Amino acid sequence: MTDWYTFTLQQWSNFTLQLTLRDLTDSLRNRVLAQYLSRRFPFERSLRREDDESTIGEEILSDFDGFWQKLETRLLMVPGKELLSLLNKQLQAKYQVSVSHALLVDCFRVDEIPQEMTNLIADIDEFRISVIDKKNARNASSTTA
Repeated sequence: MTDWYTFTLQQWSNFTLQLTLRDLTDSLRNRVLAQYLSRRFPFERSLRREDDESTIGEEILSDFDGFWQKLETRLLMVPGKELLSLLNKQLQAKYQVSVSHALLVDCFRVDEIPQEMTNLIADIDEFRISVIDKKNARNASSTTA
C-alpha cells in the first residue's frame, strides 16, 4: 500500500464518517431543537422583556440553524449516548461490529482530553483513594482491638 493510497483511504473514511454522523444526528434534530428552545427562550425573554416573543424565537431558531450546519457544533448539542447507540446499530447492521465506551476512551490521546476533565478524574481518584485508606484504617484498628 502506498502513502497516496493510505492518505486517500483515510480521507474517504473521514468523509464517510462525517456523512454518517450527519445522517444520524439529523434524526435527533427536532428533539435537540426542542431542548434548545425550552432552555434558551426563557433566558432570552428575561433579558429582553421589551422584544416581541416572535422576534426572540426567530433569532433563537436562526442561531440554532447556524450551530446545526456545522458538524462540530452539532455533535456538541446531541445526546452522546444516544448518538453512540444509533452509530452502533448502524455499524452492527452493516459490518457486524460495534464500538464500546471503553474502546472510545482507549482511542483518546492525553492531549485531546480537556484539562477540566483531567482535573475532575484526578479529584475523583483522590477521593476514591481516601475512602479506601479510611476503610483500611478502620479495619486495621478493629483487628488490633
